[in-house]
Amino acid sequence: MKGLSKICFCIGDLERKVALETLSSQELCELRLDLMPNFEPLDELLDCRAKCVVTCRENSHQTISERKLLFLKAIQRSAYAIDLDLGDPLFAEVKELVLASDTKLILSYHNYNETPEIAALKETRESAFKNGAEIFKLATLTKTKVDVLNLLSLLEDSREQIIIGMGELGKIVRVVAPYLGSLFTYVGTSNSKTAPGQLESAELKKCWQILGEP
Repeated sequence: MKGLSKICFCIGDLERKVALETLSSQELCELRLDLMPNFEPLDELLDCRAKCVVTCRENSHQTISERKLLFLKAIQRSAYAIDLDLGDPLFAEVKELVLASDTKLILSYHNYNETPEIAALKETRESAFKNGAEIFKLATLTKTKVDVLNLLSLLEDSREQIIIGMGELGKIVRVVAPYLGSLFTYVGTSNSKTAPGQLESAELKKCWQILGEP
């Protein structure tokens, strides 16, 4: 594979057979282990063709110890990246494990209610990089044109970032951000999407056919 794919397929609430088929046919996938009903044995998923971004957000059905073990397994199997939320109680422990490996560390900020002002977004980004992020990921609910412009303006910075808009207006950001330097964008399937406004692969590619590949 030449470089990193600009499309990351999100695997959440999918049957295991479908998840394996996706991992075997795509170049880059995100494993949402907090949403997957049947991810064990995890090694089988990680050994498929796709490079894997592995995340396991805080939830009510997995303990901190269980989540830590999943991250450790992913690092040991050379996952492409571990995605941790800023403020995750596992942050310090998992960060040290990731930074001692060949796996990349993505530090994320999600806001499902709004897109904060640009100064606050930049402050959050600086916090992520100061805390060891190799890649900064930002995903916020996008309500106005100003929100769109603020998100895209973050890509003037040359450091590795993934900038995502959520909601209907956020689709613009999902389509355009890779042209401006966002590392990749996420897509779902018709029966499994992991965030509001997430496009399917065919929808995204149709837009890119008109614009030209990013």
